[in-house]
Amino acid sequence: WQECPPTPGKENKKSLLTYNLKINEFLPDPQGYDNANMPDGEWIELINLGNTTNLENCYIKDLANRRITITQEHTYNTTINQFLIIYLNGKYNGFLNNNGTEKFQLFDPYHNLLDEITYSSTTEGLSWSKINNTWIKTIPTPNQKNIHNETNLESKIEIEKIYLGEDEKAKFGDNLRVKIKIFKG
Repeated sequence: WQECPPTPGKENKKSLLTYNLKINEFLPDPQGYDNANMPDGEWIELINLGNTTNLENCYIKDLANRRITITQEHTYNTTINQFLIIYLNGKYNGFLNNNGTEKFQLFDPYHNLLDEITYSSTTEGLSWSKINNTWIKTIPTPNQKNIHNETNLESKIEIEKIYLGEDEKAKFGDNLRVKIKIFKG
């Protein structure tokens, strides 16, 4: 027994469609509201490595067994050439977790597992991108080839100058003026 497209009244045929889709990038914690409607909010990018272009009824499931079906509700187009962004479009709160372990899986319409990802944390505004078969946090590149863009995640505060007055001295309890440089990574 093998799943195939329905052929009522005709000889059963193995599907000629081969789904060679992979999860290429995902944004679990965008700047702002995670459950915003598309084009904002959380999204998952697929890459097509095969010859199938119609992804209607392929779907993505998370650890809680919630399901996002690839339809016009979650993407602007259900056909894929190279990349396709699937927006969660406010469907489920926390489909892509920001903290703790999360796993989500990509299936074809015949329930065959195509790809799966497990991650444990994220950083607001950064996506997880697959580069050279390694998942790293990057600046999001939706519908484009992933690039290893260096992200400076360290925040720092630097005191550039302390204004003490003419005598260049300060006693405990004195008010001071300082010039600072702040960088939020």
